[in-house]
Amino acid sequence: MGAKELNDAFVSQADRALALVMQVESARTPTGTMIPPLQRNLVFETAFLRILLGWEAFLEDVFLHFLTGRPGINGQSFSPLVKPKSIAIARDVARGDHQYLTWTSAQVVKDRAAHWLRSDAVFAAGFALTPDLKHMVVVRNRIAHTSLSAKTAFAATRLVLAPNRTNYNGFGPGMVLRHEQGGQSNLNRFATQLKKGAAEIANGP
Repeated sequence: MGAKELNDAFVSQADRALALVMQVESARTPTGTMIPPLQRNLVFETAFLRILLGWEAFLEDVFLHFLTGRPGINGQSFSPLVKPKSIAIARDVARGDHQYLTWTSAQVVKDRAAHWLRSDAVFAAGFALTPDLKHMVVVRNRIAHTSLSAKTAFAATRLVLAPNRTNYNGFGPGMVLRHEQGGQSNLNRFATQLKKGAAEIANGP
């Protein structure tokens, strides 16, 4: 699979998740009422997780693609530190002694690119187009965890993602994702940022 196909696969996954949200938002029960907010919130959370996980999978796939010496959409290739013959070998090489590679931290990913690809410029440019990524990670952690640290970080993040509210009681991840800024939900804003970042990275060096 080439860089364009990797990018297209992520965009398709994100668009399918957003389409599900739109369907649920417009759906009506047999009695003609909207689906209850709790259920709509859960759909937003599920869609968000699919998009963010898809982004992280894209980062791994495109990084390994570049590590094997394959070109970006622009036809240009990196000059990697090593050039494994396959994606599977590339994954083992990059993973080293770790059980798996993590793609949550922009800095970790850029450092990995700087070492193995000898340049972090492409990934840095992509991450520059995802300014809310740190907030996305906090929202994801709050969906996945009920720890005090996850709750504390989310409480601070929702003030940024849903400002000027007088009451945040019960204002959980789903409601934050549904909240609109500039006529667009946070979920849609996040998806737009990640798709732009992916396109920038997939284009290549």
